Formats: sequence, structure tokens, C-alpha cells
Amino acid sequence: MTTLFRKAINIEKESKNRLLSLLQSMVGIASYFLVMRFVVKFLGLESLGLWSLTIGVLAFFRLLDLSGSLALARIVATRMNDSDEQAKCIDTITLFGLLFFSFFCLVFYFPIYNLLISSIPPELISLGQKLLLIAVISLPINVLSMAQLSALDGLGRADIRSSINISCYLLFIFFSFYLIPFYGLVGLAYAQLAQFILSLVLARIALSRYIQNLRLLPIYWSSYILKDSIGYVAKIQATSAPMMMLDPLIRIIIGRLYGLEYLGLYDLGYKISGYMRALIQSYLSPTLPEITKLWSKSKNLAFEATLNLHKKFNYIIFACFSALILLSPLISILLLSVINKEFIFIQSIIALGWGIATLLLPTNILAKACNSLYYSITGQFLISLVSLISFYILLPLDNTLTVPLSVSFGIVSGSLFGFFGETSSIRKQLTKSYSNKHIVSLAKTSLLIIVLTCSALVLVNITL
Repeated sequence: MTTLFRKAINIEKESKNRLLSLLQSMVGIASYFLVMRFVVKFLGLESLGLWSLTIGVLAFFRLLDLSGSLALARIVATRMNDSDEQAKCIDTITLFGLLFFSFFCLVFYFPIYNLLISSIPPELISLGQKLLLIAVISLPINVLSMAQLSALDGLGRADIRSSINISCYLLFIFFSFYLIPFYGLVGLAYAQLAQFILSLVLARIALSRYIQNLRLLPIYWSSYILKDSIGYVAKIQATSAPMMMLDPLIRIIIGRLYGLEYLGLYDLGYKISGYMRALIQSYLSPTLPEITKLWSKSKNLAFEATLNLHKKFNYIIFACFSALILLSPLISILLLSVINKEFIFIQSIIALGWGIATLLLPTNILAKACNSLYYSITGQFLISLVSLISFYILLPLDNTLTVPLSVSFGIVSGSLFGFFGETSSIRKQLTKSYSNKHIVSLAKTSLLIIVLTCSALVLVNITL
């Protein structure tokens, strides 16, 4: 009876974590689009493009991010029975992240500054300077906040992490609506800074309640833990570094070739699909600690759990991204107050790429759980490489669809490479053979998304 009771508690806890993670993502998405709609209404698409470019170039600061903020969930989860080790891990990663980003912001501020002002009109340089300075101050605070929130995930308290994020998103909306009419984009930057500070404080307070010896201010430092964790941290960072490089490059290219207004449209279209993927990922992310534990006990059981995730979410993901594509005219009206053909094309094409990539997400979670990230890393680099090569090939067409087509093709190519490589690598470690039914199902669903996107684009092109 005791065992059954514990299992019931674990199932209830996991369901609560998933639901709150989903709610967090929904509130986060709503907060972004509410605020961006407000920016477009009061300041125009060009201001949205400037904000997008400023935030985008900051990604260059994170290219060599070895702070471990996003990897802390697994690091803490693997030390579940030792609260002292958990406290040392959290403090060590927190202090290292603070020192790391403080150094990088000082060293690389002026190169990033020169890159930004060379990509915007002269009349916006003064505003760009103010935005960049506030954003650079916000960056280390955001990284430290993400580290604490990631540690909560490692403790299995995704519900607390979600509650904190929801509160901070609501604060962001409030301050944005209050400050933007008075201070413009600078008010938006201040609202974001306030959001990051509150998130850091609340997450640290929550951690200190659940981990003994963890203080509100970090006091522990362990060179051993840093050395022990840096390899995994580097792998996790390598999986995201290519997109951190590609995203600002694309934004700079758009800003210089097509203007800040088109960049504003691209940012909205890209974020809609990216947030839909994040929404689904947030519902799946609480499974990482469980799959990690399963892998340590039985690799076959972990793989079977991943197959169940694929089966469960295959058509849900298809339905979500199909809705994005079919409802793009309505979304255009909601965000821009008009049916914008360029926006519809951008959103639909990017949704195609992220839709197929999201179908492959459960296998990527298993790869993280078993620390088999080589193909994920290579796939991410392939996304950047294929996107840039495709853009170079399509550039002579002088078409505004060049960017979304290139990015979408890169996302699909890199994600498929990572998926098949991870699947092959993981299967070699199993003691039981499995069929390829889930791969066939994924291929059929991907084909349906492609057909739906092409049909929608043809229809829009004819009617508008």
C-alpha cells in the first residue's frame, strides 16, 4: 500500500508540474504578444524592430556561456540525496555565472555596441544606446535567475518555478503598460529589468526553503564541482550556441537589407512559432528528471517512455502548428490590426520548420537524459550552416521570403540530422530491439504539415 501511495503521489506531482509549466508558457506567450501589440500600437513596427535587434545582438554575449544556468536542473537532479552537494552546486554555478557574464559584458560591450549602431538609422542611435545599456545590465541578472529556476526543476519543483515565472510575467505586463506611454522603448527595457530582478529574488528564496544550508546570498565555491560539471555544461551550451549565433545574424541582415519594420514582422512571426514549440516543450520538460532516473535504472524503460511521449504528442503537435498556419490571418489582425500578407507568409513558413522540429522533441529529451548530445550539437550547427547557405543561394531572388524560407529549411535539416543520429546512438545502448513505427508516424505527420503549409500559402497568395 505504501508503494502504491507513493506512486500515486508522484503521478499527481508530475501532473501538477506539467500543468503549471504549461500555464507558465501560456502566460509568458500572452505577456509577450500583449506587450508587443502595445508597442506596435503606440510606437510602430519600426520600434518593435529596434527592440528585436537590440535583444538579438545580446545573444552574442551568450555564445560562450559556460555558466551552466540551463544545465543546473540535471546537475541538481543527479545529487538528489545530498542537499549539501546541491547547495554547493547551485552556489558555485551562480557565482561562476555572475563572474563570467560580468567579465564578458565589460570586454565585449563596445564591439556589440558598434554592431548595433551600424545596423540602425542615425536618428535611432541615441535610443539604441540607452536600450543596449539597460539590456546589458539585465543580462547577468537574467542568467542568475535562470540558474535558480533551473535548480528548482532539478528538485522536481517545476510547479514553484512556473508560479514564479507567472508572477514575473504579470509584473512585466503591468510595468510595460505603465512605462511605455511615458518612456517609450526605454520603459519597456526597465520593465524587463524589473521582471528579471523579481524572478531572481523569488527563485532564490524558494530554493533556500528546500535545500539545507543554502543562503539567500551564495557563499559556497567548489572548484571540484565546477570542473565536474563543465563538460556537461559545455555540451548543453553547444546545442544552443549555433542558434544564438544565427538569430542575431539574421536580425542584423534583415535590419540592413529589409529595414526595421520588416524585422518587426519577422520577429512576431518567428516568435509565434518559437513560443508554440516552447509551450509544448514546457509541458514535456518536467519529464527530464524522471527519464534521467529511468535511464540510470533501465535503458529500455527510458526508451519505451520516450516512445510513449512520441505517440501521445504526435498529433497534438500537428494540431497546434496546423492551427498557427490556418489562423495566421486572424493573428495578423489581432497583432497588427490589418491582414498583412508578408506577416502571414513569414509565420506560416517558420511554423512549418518549427512544427517538424517539435515532433522530434521527445527523443531530444532522452538524449539529454542519457548525456548523448553529439548529434544534437551537430544538428544545431547544421541549422545555422544550412540557413546561411540557403540565404546566400536565395538572395539574388530579392524576395522578402528569402529569410523565412532559409531559416525554416535550416531548422528542418538540422533537427532531422539530430533526431536520426540520437536515435541510432541510443538504440546501440539498448538490450532489446524496437520497431520503427514511431519514425513512420513522424514522417507522415511532417508530410501533412508540409502539404498544409503549401496549400495555405497558395490560397493566401491568390486571395490577397
